Amino acid sequence: MLRYHVSEFAEDSLDRKWEPKEMGRSQTSDTFKIARTSFELLMAEQALYNNHSEPQFPFSLILPNLGWLAGYLAENEPTLDDFNPADAYIPKFLSLLDTVLVFSRARTSALHLTSHLNECRKLVKRLNAAAKQAGPKAMYHKLEIVRRGSGSFFITCVNSPRFSWNPRISQLEVGRNLDYFAAGQIYYNCRTSPDRHGLCLIEKRTMVSLFAETIPMPVLRDEHTTMKFREFNDNKETLMNKTMESLGLPYRFKWIFEAHTDRDCLQSTTLGSRPPSAQWWAQNCPSLHRYTRVLKYCSFTSQFERHWPLIRRIYEFSSNLAHPFWYQKESLIEWKHLFALFSNVKTVLEEKAPSSEQLNYLEAELEPELQRILTLLRHYSTTVSTYYRPISTRSKSRFCKEVLRRYFLLLALVKSRICSRYSRTPLVNAFIPIDPDSEAFGRAFPI
Repeated sequence: MLRYHVSEFAEDSLDRKWEPKEMGRSQTSDTFKIARTSFELLMAEQALYNNHSEPQFPFSLILPNLGWLAGYLAENEPTLDDFNPADAYIPKFLSLLDTVLVFSRARTSALHLTSHLNECRKLVKRLNAAAKQAGPKAMYHKLEIVRRGSGSFFITCVNSPRFSWNPRISQLEVGRNLDYFAAGQIYYNCRTSPDRHGLCLIEKRTMVSLFAETIPMPVLRDEHTTMKFREFNDNKETLMNKTMESLGLPYRFKWIFEAHTDRDCLQSTTLGSRPPSAQWWAQNCPSLHRYTRVLKYCSFTSQFERHWPLIRRIYEFSSNLAHPFWYQKESLIEWKHLFALFSNVKTVLEEKAPSSEQLNYLEAELEPELQRILTLLRHYSTTVSTYYRPISTRSKSRFCKEVLRRYFLLLALVKSRICSRYSRTPLVNAFIPIDPDSEAFGRAFPI
């Protein structure tokens, strides 16, 4: 059972996933009706905020210069090349894909860690070069990297009317820069924090989360707010998918709301003996990877009904990946073994008619390998912490962070004097009221 029942909220808004045609016939806001008419030509400004004064992104002009993009992203899909077991793993692929979405104006901006700065800078240069070749209409959408704090940076369009260039940016402004529905949901005092749940956007091909935000549940008891919440995120998902389609890229997205997940089931280390419904799978399959980090063994297109016993076995095993051993450097060899094994499993699960050779291979390889790893873990520690999440030990000194913080703040203040966009007042759409107990207006950086 779900912790939140339909009776607590608007019945027709949180209980089911509306289809585009169904929503087009319903009584919705003018913004939503406009956004549904021609998604192929829209950007975030029109599809999410009903701002039609912004020049359109010229797909037809710039596509001839982006023939390299699909191969470039494919080469950078998540692998173990940049994986360090001791760190919280964030694939550089996410930063690159996010940059493409910002470039095509499907997002107002992206925010990433400086560990991905070099990769993003190279991609930004190539995308801007492609825009320059396409002419002035494309150059209007030129990208810029905006440093904020010592540990992160924004990527945005230099002419974005919604991006906040404030050098002393607040938590609320960060959320608005990232197109959050509920910007500013930051609470340092747990006693004043409302009940909140996460919303994330999953890339279906790689099963990685592109970005996430938290939604306060009390505001969703209002029927009008609930409808806006659905419309906004459905529009965002459709816009990003149409953008990928227009660019000729194979990546597609789906938004998942944590309040809909079957937590009673997923908090256990075992799954039921009977296959779930298709609706359950579409909502909960990303949560089956909660322990696996870089390893992904199922997807939205997995034939889960046919291979349910195999999925149950791997999910039962995956809780062992929370063992402290998997956060030691010496575990990298075992990660490589499992990465190859899980990749084969994912391929078989997605096949509508897998060959007998594939099934025999898995049957011969999977169980012995899992048993070998379980034996290996018993030689380390018998205590398995399912909530063990170490923090990277490679942190900069406080002095270096403070020097960098002051440098980037000074640089932003200087730019604010000489660049008109730094003094531009950003457009704002407030979907929900700001909680006075939150830290929405608190300083967001340094990070």
